[in-house]
Amino acid sequence: MSYAKQPISIAEKKALDQDDCTQWEPRDLLLHFLRRIDSGESFDGMIVTYVKKSETGSCTGMLRAKLKFLECIGALEAVKSDLIHS
Repeated sequence: MSYAKQPISIAEKKALDQDDCTQWEPRDLLLHFLRRIDSGESFDGMIVTYVKKSETGSCTGMLRAKLKFLECIGALEAVKSDLIHS
């Protein structure tokens, strides 16, 4: 199944129009990237991080595609710098 022609959700439109990450739902964000990938946009690699919350605390993790360990560290440091300076 190709997501290239799937319509965007209201949450995605709001998040993009307002440049507000709190408007994204996790599923909408994943579909946003699936649509971009299926439309032919090339990514050299990708890191997906997640937080799962429960009554007893939270669990964090990540999965990566086509990135070596040091590339992941570099990408995460660049993102951290962007967050701090935005």
